[in-house]
Amino acid sequence: MRKLSLIILLVLSISYSAWPQEWVRLIDQGANFYEIKEAADEHFSQFKDGEKATGLKQYQRWEFAAQRRMEPNGDWPDANIAYEEYKKATRSGSNLRSSTFPQWVSKGPSVITGIAGLGRLNFLRFNPNDTNIMFVGAPSGGLWKSTDAGNTFTVLNDTLPIIGCSDLAINPDNDSIMYLGAGDRVPVGFHTFSNGIWKTTDGGSSWEKTSLSFTLASGTRVTRMVINPLNPDVVIATTSSGIYKTKDAGDTWDLIRAGDFYDLEYLPGDTAILYACGSQFVRSRNGGETFNLIGSGLPTDGRMEIAVTPANPSKVYLVQAKSSTGALNGVYISADTGASFTTVYGDSVNILGWNSDGSSGSGLGWYALAMSVSPIDEDMIFVGGVNTWRSQNGGSLFEVSSHWVNGQGIEYAHADCHFHTWSPSGATAYNLNDGGIYRSTDRGITWIDISN
Repeated sequence: MRKLSLIILLVLSISYSAWPQEWVRLIDQGANFYEIKEAADEHFSQFKDGEKATGLKQYQRWEFAAQRRMEPNGDWPDANIAYEEYKKATRSGSNLRSSTFPQWVSKGPSVITGIAGLGRLNFLRFNPNDTNIMFVGAPSGGLWKSTDAGNTFTVLNDTLPIIGCSDLAINPDNDSIMYLGAGDRVPVGFHTFSNGIWKTTDGGSSWEKTSLSFTLASGTRVTRMVINPLNPDVVIATTSSGIYKTKDAGDTWDLIRAGDFYDLEYLPGDTAILYACGSQFVRSRNGGETFNLIGSGLPTDGRMEIAVTPANPSKVYLVQAKSSTGALNGVYISADTGASFTTVYGDSVNILGWNSDGSSGSGLGWYALAMSVSPIDEDMIFVGGVNTWRSQNGGSLFEVSSHWVNGQGIEYAHADCHFHTWSPSGATAYNLNDGGIYRSTDRGITWIDISN
């Protein structure tokens, strides 16, 4: 199965949009292996000995893994076949862990110190009825549950055909009902694509796929899901193919608006208004039945992420990266529930790049982009790119909060931030990145790695 377990260099120095190679497009289109290889060989043959070929290392890693997952003719197998056989075997009473098979015990290492890098995480979600219960999702490594506020974790979805996950939505009226987006959410190729949205009614012990289903060859990503707190049978999801809505708890889904969308939020306390974004910002004022483009005060130049806060429900916070370089385009705030935006922080200091003073000429905003606002302080903003930056005055000034290189006199956290959030009380901030999960209890002055 292509895209599964493909470990690719995560800290890249160029943007995905800067790769025009045909082999990249063919991978995302789910083309036959031999078509992709032919296009890649043709592209890389133009480089002379010793001349650097951008993307060669990434392609070779993909090729190595893909050759072991394809059909003999170069096509890609259905990821659900093994899962269906597994379900048939368990229904028939077969013992799939017979004592005649080897039993494996983990011997470690179980703790990593120094510049840690346990693996990338996509999201953190709290149980709405008990904030000591939290879930984190890895793009190719599973859904993990903690019942002690992040001190220990257990995995919940090892038997699914796609164990990577992009987001989790929890029913506030019955927290045993949850929806899981399969695959990676990051808008770049080479990672785990989605086969759809899954549902559990027993807290994650078992999962069944909803009717929103994709083939791996389609290259679709599920990026974000929200549940209507007043009617939990209503779930809205953003994907790389559009915004979808179900009114019957996942039995059927309607495509509301086509397009590539990365993020989605309700206006706090109001289920009529929703915001979604990709490279453009759209808003719904009728509970997700329709979404309309909002262009006032916003460029349409690159990937966006949004944030809202119950401290001021009418505000919408937005960060955007430039599509050409991955550097900061700007931080924008709407004070009128998303009808219009003003720029509160421009691109003169690049808070999405590598340097702690913001002097980087480029960044990884196409790959690593995160934003959060404190639920109790509307002026406390975190923005993540390669590093984490914070503003304590509503976005007019940012200072570096964590840096990806240890020993520089700046608080360390692993590079490439993919998700920032706060505990519902506002006491703790979380930074999920390429190395795992970090938390801060002092508004970003210090960050503690809890990934082990």
